Amino acid sequence: MADAGGVTLSDTQVGDKAPCPLIGNVDRSHTTLKDVLDMMQRQADGFYDDFHGKDIKDEWAINDTSSAGTPTHVPVDGSHVIFITLAADDEAEVCGYDFNDVLEFDIDNGPIMIAKIKTTAITTNEGVVVGLGAAWNDTLDSNVAHAWFRLVASMALVVETDDGTNDNDDVATGVTMVAATYTWLKIDITDSSDVRFYTGSDGLAWTRVAASTTFDMSNYTDGLQPMFAVVKASGITQPTLTVDKIQVTEGN
Repeated sequence: MADAGGVTLSDTQVGDKAPCPLIGNVDRSHTTLKDVLDMMQRQADGFYDDFHGKDIKDEWAINDTSSAGTPTHVPVDGSHVIFITLAADDEAEVCGYDFNDVLEFDIDNGPIMIAKIKTTAITTNEGVVVGLGAAWNDTLDSNVAHAWFRLVASMALVVETDDGTNDNDDVATGVTMVAATYTWLKIDITDSSDVRFYTGSDGLAWTRVAASTTFDMSNYTDGLQPMFAVVKASGITQPTLTVDKIQVTEGN
């Protein structure tokens, strides 16, 4: 038991419950005040954006490889979302946001990222990435270190990690996203030798995915940044990624 200002609080840990945009994951039937205060402190040490208003926070920078076309990448005023839509030009395009290669979240501090996203139907030659990575690379798989969720030519959600030595590519989660429907994503690097991935939906418990695979990033000792992107190899299709919220806290 713990004492806070004369009030005795339980040390019971919060389970992997109910995605919450303000304090991460909350089991409303068992959460104690201490749990909430601890999670709020972790948020204060991290980053949160619900993309409210016409302008995005200063941390974000756009990466856009298009040449003939002009992808759309703007926050939607009043809707608390930001979306990226690729151009209707037959060319390879990668368009996404990161922290302009400011690797703010040291992997040794146990970064935990939560995002709420939806996409159009992702098909052949298209893809989406959402997660944490090292310095931006237009060839996403060449990013020197990362832990992220991907859609690759379908709505079947996969996960990946790479620390420069251990490389786990396109590991199936068993989750098929539904076009135009929000999904919550969570990446937990509290233990860099055992990175964990979760999915969820509003008000429901987190479900760990790809649990049979050990995602070891322990050979990477630098910082990471949040990033999200939409890609296509060719064609005139216009895949869209909508991001409602992103939060990064530190678990250690």
